[in-house]
Amino acid sequence: MHRKLIAIPAIALTAGISLAACGTSTTTKTPAAAPSSSAPVSAAPAVAPSTTPPSSAPNSGPLGTTYTVSGTDDNGSPWSYTVTCDKVDQNAVAASEFDTPSAGDHLVAVEFTITGVTGSITDDDSNNDATVYGTDSEAYTFSVDDVSDGTNFDGGDFSPAPGQTEIGWVTVEMPASVNADQVQWQDGYGSATGTWTVGS
Repeated sequence: MHRKLIAIPAIALTAGISLAACGTSTTTKTPAAAPSSSAPVSAAPAVAPSTTPPSSAPNSGPLGTTYTVSGTDDNGSPWSYTVTCDKVDQNAVAASEFDTPSAGDHLVAVEFTITGVTGSITDDDSNNDATVYGTDSEAYTFSVDDVSDGTNFDGGDFSPAPGQTEIGWVTVEMPASVNADQVQWQDGYGSATGTWTVGS
């Protein structure tokens, strides 16, 4: 099976890149504020979470940037959804005593909005797709289910039909001296990534 990523020019306020399970794919990126240039955006290589923050990733933007993830299922049917990193709570509060962090750590919760565009999205898990990079340049992944900000989708799972939107939180545990610096989304097939810069 061969995969290729195709950059497509911007249309209106949308610049492009796309993620895929198999076959040909493209991704799109919608800026959070001002429109981006009309130059094509090349796709980031497939990478597993590492201890190096993706500061030089081409598919990067501030919080509020929207990426379109798309591909084909096992039957060759196309699917796609958009994902937006809305906000980051650097000091999230656990929703229950069972979700409290270890001594000396704190919880960082990230809110995502996911909207179905085409096809049926199945077997996708936000807890596997999201990685938070700390100010210590370390990668942190899903830690606890729910915080007072909101729920973790359906135990991390999301499957919005076209036109439907789901909002949920992914929470990680970090040392008290570390805050979130960047948030990365990598679809379940590892074909490409989108990165948001948290800022101060």
